[in-house]
Amino acid sequence: LQIAREMSAHGITIFSVACEPALSGYRYAVDFFTAIAKMTGGMMLPLTSATMLPDVVIGGAREQLDLERRLEELRLEAEKYQQEKGEDVDETEMLRHLHNRMVDRGEKTVQLQLENPYEASKESEDNVLAMMATESLSTASAQFKKVKGGRLQAKFAYSSIEPDYLRSSRAKIAEPPVIMSKRRSFFGFGGGSSVSRAAPTRSSTVEQEDQEEDKGADDPEKLIPEPQTISEYQSQQVNITTADISEEQVFRMYSRLKSTAPSKAV
Repeated sequence: LQIAREMSAHGITIFSVACEPALSGYRYAVDFFTAIAKMTGGMMLPLTSATMLPDVVIGGAREQLDLERRLEELRLEAEKYQQEKGEDVDETEMLRHLHNRMVDRGEKTVQLQLENPYEASKESEDNVLAMMATESLSTASAQFKKVKGGRLQAKFAYSSIEPDYLRSSRAKIAEPPVIMSKRRSFFGFGGGSSVSRAAPTRSSTVEQEDQEEDKGADDPEKLIPEPQTISEYQSQQVNITTADISEEQVFRMYSRLKSTAPSKAV
């Protein structure tokens, strides 16, 4: 987390590209990569298929370049707003006000629109906020909340599975094609953990080792939900468009301004 803050102070923006369904197999990995992206004014980009990578890279770069050109404009407007309102300024209220003014002026931006494959989770949101508000993972971990159920929506759970694993158009997939080793780091990702792709059949030996090594871990059967039939598997929708500047973009730009000028009242 400290490294991410130092990167942000040097004007480096992190775009976290999450390879799913593998990343969701680690307990807090999604929350961690979301947090460091937000801390640097970037984006968390979960992909359920490698075929989307070119569009995401190009779209993310175009959007970021467009926003970079507006940073100085936002900085001046934020300073003016703070001078008018005094010291006690609600940042959320200020940014919403500035966003409305930009929309009223007809400001358009390039936007990468990527369908969110994750289930909505208050626990996940709280974990992200905990990491953004603390100096280290060891400190933030005391506030972590276990996310109930699987991270991915069922319709996206196996969209990146190889065709060889599909038995027939009416077959059910017995297990996710991802097997985690028994070695885990304290937070459930990184360190000694490893992920390998395998056939859907999961050996009882691996299951027993996982349970013995980390009895407090999430149930592997529930980490990645299973659709009922192959016809339910869906691919994410990705689109690069030009539209009214979004509130989320304004918040991202302001986050960049604050992190690159920590000694100034932005």
